[in-house]
Amino acid sequence: MSNIHYFQRYHQKENVATNNTLLLFSRLYNESSNKFIDFINSLLGEELNSHLELINFEQQKKNGNSIPDGSITQNSFKIVIETKMDSAKNFKNSQLLNHLNSFNNEDQKILLTLSPTKMKHEQFKDLTEIIKEKDKSINLINTTFRDIVLVFRDTINEYDTTLIAIIDDYEEYCRSSGLITDNASRLRIIPCGNSYNLNMKYNIYYMPSSRNVGEHGYIGIYHDKKVIGIGKVKKRVNVTVENQKILKSSEDLNEDETNRIQNIITDSYKELDWDLGSCEYEYTIVDKFYKTNYIKTSPGGIQGHRFQDLKDILKDSLDKKETLPTVEIIASLLSKKEWK
Repeated sequence: MSNIHYFQRYHQKENVATNNTLLLFSRLYNESSNKFIDFINSLLGEELNSHLELINFEQQKKNGNSIPDGSITQNSFKIVIETKMDSAKNFKNSQLLNHLNSFNNEDQKILLTLSPTKMKHEQFKDLTEIIKEKDKSINLINTTFRDIVLVFRDTINEYDTTLIAIIDDYEEYCRSSGLITDNASRLRIIPCGNSYNLNMKYNIYYMPSSRNVGEHGYIGIYHDKKVIGIGKVKKRVNVTVENQKILKSSEDLNEDETNRIQNIITDSYKELDWDLGSCEYEYTIVDKFYKTNYIKTSPGGIQGHRFQDLKDILKDSLDKKETLPTVEIIASLLSKKEWK
């Protein structure tokens, strides 16, 4: 069964990126206006004077010679959005200054620039000064698609299963469109039930290939409210099994990889009574799952996989280039961390 997408794909235009982002915002707002205000305040870094009136989400509404990509409006505030799908350096002063005409008599006026990367300090400083010369009441705020995902996830709760599915799909849209490009440091945490010993033994995780998860550089084996093993993804391969034997694979396997996959197929059937020939499975192969003790402190387990960024988790331990250490060291560092 194919995954359901909440957000449209296959288009690289900025209006699609803005539309998907506004749709994400509106879904959160419709679910909980209080959570939306908490989210937008955290994203902007300032507190909006929001009232009980309806908040409007609009795309490409023309105001004189200005057509911003989107806007979020209430009587007390207005956020005007300009989006770039490549580099923040491509924001044009003239275009942003034209967008100032989109504001009226709102108490708070925010010009929000959205792009895959943040502006350099000098660019942001110069733009801010130019805007303040025109209208001191307007604040320029620069954010990224990645910031939106991180703040959104911090805002919602574990039981918000629909919102989790929505932000998962938005993040996958951003990654498939090149709006978020940190896949190499992305950790996928996977809840493993009875299979966790076999996963650790053979340094392989498997799942039905129809689940179709996004790209990630690392995989974490989650069991009993903690990540017990972490490995760096070496290969992801789809395998068809017949009579508990490998029939074909989507790409070439060396002898060691073939033996490990065959052994986990055999042992899963013998020990767990799991027939991995019931459908096509994807096997994620790592060189080694290093033992760790990355404890989840919030109540309850996790319903499905979770994504985290190792550069965010380990930022206090990284050098200025944010180079990740070996997997063995990462495992050791994670044992000193906790998550919710």
